[in-house]
Amino acid sequence: MSILVIGGDSIKSVKNVLTDMGAAKITHWDGRKNHGCNAKSIPEGVDCVLMLTTFLNHNMMKKYKKIAKRDNVSLVCAKRSVGSVQEEFSKVLKRA
Repeated sequence: MSILVIGGDSIKSVKNVLTDMGAAKITHWDGRKNHGCNAKSIPEGVDCVLMLTTFLNHNMMKKYKKIAKRDNVSLVCAKRSVGSVQEEFSKVLKRA
């Protein structure tokens, strides 16, 4: 499974959890405007978008939620805590 994580500066612990849960490829965008995140599209081959809501503004979340829905990509919203990521991501795995 390929996952795009949007938000957060350092997500080492989140990456470890996702890898343990079966993620083969993890791409990270920090979500900062000055890094061009607002102008990017979801990369080809991404199976799931994980938005770390503590670090994103509402407009960015709205934009990527709309794109994920259009592209039929699973969307997970979680706080940056490892527990929150595990809980929300496991819901997606159950649906798959």
